[in-house]
Amino acid sequence: MTRGISRKNLKHDEFVEKAGEAGHWLEEHWRTAAIVGGAVLLVVLGYALWSWNAARGRAAAETALASGLAHYGLAEKAGFTASGELDSALADLTTAAERGGGGAVGETARYFRAATLYRLGRSEEAVPLLERTIGSSSATMTLRGSATRLLATVYAQTDRVDEAVALLDDAISAEAPVVPPALALLQLGRIERGAGREDDARQTFQRLLDDYPQSAPAQEAQRLLGS
Repeated sequence: MTRGISRKNLKHDEFVEKAGEAGHWLEEHWRTAAIVGGAVLLVVLGYALWSWNAARGRAAAETALASGLAHYGLAEKAGFTASGELDSALADLTTAAERGGGGAVGETARYFRAATLYRLGRSEEAVPLLERTIGSSSATMTLRGSATRLLATVYAQTDRVDEAVALLDDAISAEAPVVPPALALLQLGRIERGAGREDDARQTFQRLLDDYPQSAPAQEAQRLLGS
């Protein structure tokens, strides 16, 4: 008789027995099962809602960024004299920066928001935004380079010349420069001259000529040395 029981039958009987035990457990603990099932459902629904909101937020950030850049471009074409376009750009870029978070859209929006504030004469408000962009690992090299140059300009125009000089010195000596050294040297020399540091400026222009003689900034440095 025992020999007549196949392994397949044993497995079937075990399955039926375990299914029966599970059924009895559910009968006795249906409230617990309902709570656990409800909790799992809430997690699934919560994740789906989060994903939907995140996608909608990214789309809104991208739309706001595109609109802000369009207004900024129109202001640039007008020589940044169109305050209405700058105001519209600022509103859109602020929205894009908030919704874009620390991603590429948010970082781009923050830089152009800072540039817009600068053009509106609100340089002090631009400083923390530019400093954040420079230190952000999410920002591209192009963005960090542009932020470095603009921040140096803002520093120089707000009586923080030493900070502007230090910032450009660091950019020039960096192992992986985000600003072309020749361009950074030209800007440094101009800032030094603008601050009345003529000797320093001439030394910087000469260094540019010596180190990067074939560059376009060197040609400008030659002209500035002769003036």
